[in-house]
Amino acid sequence: MILTAAGVTACSSSRHVPQGDYLLDAVNIHVNDSTKTVDSQEMMTYLRQLPNHKMLWSIKFRLGIYNMSGNDTTKWWNRWVRNLGEAPVIYDSLLMQTGKEQMLKAMVNKGFLDAEVTASTKFDEKKRKAVVEYSINPGDPHIINSVSFQFPDSVFRNIVMKDSDRLIVKPGEKLDRTLLDEQRELITHMLRNRGYYGFAKEYITFNADTTAGSRLVDLTMTLNPTPSAAKEKEGTGHERFLIKDIYFVTDFNPAADESLKALSVADTVHYKDITILYGAKHYLRPAVLYENCFFEKGKIFRQ
Repeated sequence: MILTAAGVTACSSSRHVPQGDYLLDAVNIHVNDSTKTVDSQEMMTYLRQLPNHKMLWSIKFRLGIYNMSGNDTTKWWNRWVRNLGEAPVIYDSLLMQTGKEQMLKAMVNKGFLDAEVTASTKFDEKKRKAVVEYSINPGDPHIINSVSFQFPDSVFRNIVMKDSDRLIVKPGEKLDRTLLDEQRELITHMLRNRGYYGFAKEYITFNADTTAGSRLVDLTMTLNPTPSAAKEKEGTGHERFLIKDIYFVTDFNPAADESLKALSVADTVHYKDITILYGAKHYLRPAVLYENCFFEKGKIFRQ
């Protein structure tokens, strides 16, 4: 095993790197963060190009296997070895720039609106290798100073503010867009659990008001009417849905049946407030289905 590893690592790592190109040998991220909340390993996930995988923190074993192959890909041995290994990652300046932009965007999303990200590349002309160095200076985060709400009517205000203690966007928190999105999801769940079947988180928007020279943010959350109701003078445009009919399809096969219209129904049974569409066999009694149904006809839709 030691001899095999020695043989693999002995191959030049740039053997199959085309002339004029460079092997991406390493990527380093340096974070100058006084808040200790920015993790360099997490930032790696935003990069579009990473070096070949390493084993034991130093040995690019799969690249070494790939480099044991010859240049003639018509030979089965070369193809087989290359399939076992990993092709060399060729340095791409455009992907480096994209990675820089993605990390900057991630920092802004975390509330570091004044963050700076720089990137530089060191080339080893002899070994034809490149090392990319990223430097992140987050600065101080913007902090939520106040949160206000705008609702289309009192009904929506009452629903949301009744559970306002569950809201996660509060004064003192960083202006983290992940938190904002989580609050949109939470409020959407509240409303869809009270009959508003067609409501989506896209109807909730945030507006951040900042003052020059200050890192405090006054945040306004707005619950907007639907586009179709935007020109209406009255009403929110968001409809409340009730449960009309309840169907049980006992032999439904989602892989075979594209819609309920395509079903082969042998028997239809109406039992209290439910309708059962049976196939060839009645292997489930109507009473069993009814007792295990948590929907009620005429009640509001609840997610």
